[in-house]
Amino acid sequence: MSAIINIFARRILSFVNPEPAVGGLCVADNFLRYAFIAGGAVKTASLRLPPEVIEGGRVKDAARFRLALAELHGKIAASRSKKMYVVLGIPDNNIYTQVFMLPPVGDNSFRDAVELNLQVISPTDYSQVYAGWQRIGEEADETGQAEILGAFAPRAVVDEFISSLSEANFVVVSVEFSSLALSRVFESGSDERLRAVLAVYLASGGLSFLILREGHLYFSRFVPWSSDQIKARLLEEIVVREVGRVINFYGSHWSSPLGAILYAAPNQLIGEMIRRSLDGKFSLPIFSLRDSLSSLLKKKDKNDAPNDEELVVFGSALRGAMARSSDSMINLMSVAARQEFHRQEFLNFWRVWRTAIITVLIFFIAIFSIADIFVTDLEEGLRAQAEAEHPFVETAESRLIRAEQKRINQFVELVRSVRNDRRSSVRLLAIIREHAGAEIIIDRVFIQGEDIPLVINARAPDEQGIIKFKEAIINNPVFSDVDVPLSVVTRTAEGSLAFTVSARVEPDIYRVISAPSADASSTP
Repeated sequence: MSAIINIFARRILSFVNPEPAVGGLCVADNFLRYAFIAGGAVKTASLRLPPEVIEGGRVKDAARFRLALAELHGKIAASRSKKMYVVLGIPDNNIYTQVFMLPPVGDNSFRDAVELNLQVISPTDYSQVYAGWQRIGEEADETGQAEILGAFAPRAVVDEFISSLSEANFVVVSVEFSSLALSRVFESGSDERLRAVLAVYLASGGLSFLILREGHLYFSRFVPWSSDQIKARLLEEIVVREVGRVINFYGSHWSSPLGAILYAAPNQLIGEMIRRSLDGKFSLPIFSLRDSLSSLLKKKDKNDAPNDEELVVFGSALRGAMARSSDSMINLMSVAARQEFHRQEFLNFWRVWRTAIITVLIFFIAIFSIADIFVTDLEEGLRAQAEAEHPFVETAESRLIRAEQKRINQFVELVRSVRNDRRSSVRLLAIIREHAGAEIIIDRVFIQGEDIPLVINARAPDEQGIIKFKEAIINNPVFSDVDVPLSVVTRTAEGSLAFTVSARVEPDIYRVISAPSADASSTP
């Protein structure tokens, strides 16, 4: 039941967050190869490198190497800006591997124990290498020791490869070495009944010898030669000698016998030569990998299987086709490079869902627009139908109701106008009282209408008070055309000066005055 739930959960997760398509990219001294597995078919592309671009498994000419990567990217990508995710396979020249045993430890301490052992067996300063490991088996006895395959690669070598690929719009998912990729292919094409296999692979740069036990790589040895061509007799001697050494090495480390020798070569002629050179010299059956590899891709014709020269990149492509969550194999890259992959994975997730959300929004907008047009047309049609079936005929009663409604609206408007006029008058008097202050006594204010000037009758103790009051009125934006006729200034019996001020008031007093002051609002 739990297995079904896990499968269902993985399918849901793959739908919500689809993983990017990952291929394999193999680098050798004289070529670049790319492979991608989709639907049981293998899509490949290759590019031959000029001399002295890659030498001894290291980048010698970075500029030309990046140009070659860009050319390969152009062959496999739909556009130059498209990110291509790859499992990078690098040559074995600078790789060191070793199998070690780990006694039983708790799950929380397992990784720390492996890390400590890797530091101990590191062939050089641990800070100068990238180390990776994978669990390859457990002892069958009561000790329960775990078998760990550790691998090491110089940091400078790996970093140069990754930086060059990054500039060519490749995103490296993981870094492995050729023997590990080959072991995946040999294991896939070998008989499941064979517990241990010795694999021989001939490439243009040398011979690879691998020991596979229970489908896992336990030992690898690479024998290079200096040129692309080698004499047949010398090749036969190397094959026989090195196979004998590997068999002796196997016998000294494991008690279970080897089950077979599995070989692969660039062409059938060289493959037959390897078979003849080994036939009769060792008491082991000998098989060609090409004869059994086609079953992996569910093809009836073995010619549909990848070319033997493409086996390394095919092995990396097999790893690329795996779900990233289930990939626990050796990965020789920095933490920063792994974070870059996760960053690109997040950006890919964002692009997918951004497109999906925009598509859904456009869909709903289109649906609502169509529905709105439909409902509007339906409403207009129903209204027209209703008017046609029940035409409106004005009667004396309806005319009377409309006239009464008009009269009520006019009355409401009149009441509103009177209320506004009263509020305007009160605020206007408050402003005049504020400017009068304590010295000026307001006797009367005549407000006769919007078009007729305002008249103020007031008394002041002296002429300075009159002038001060006049200036205050003039400076207020509510008033205009302010006039104080001196001819009508008279002295009263009490000794004060009686005077008259005329001024026009702005029609919209509420627009000119935002709010009365505190003194004005408190004016009686």
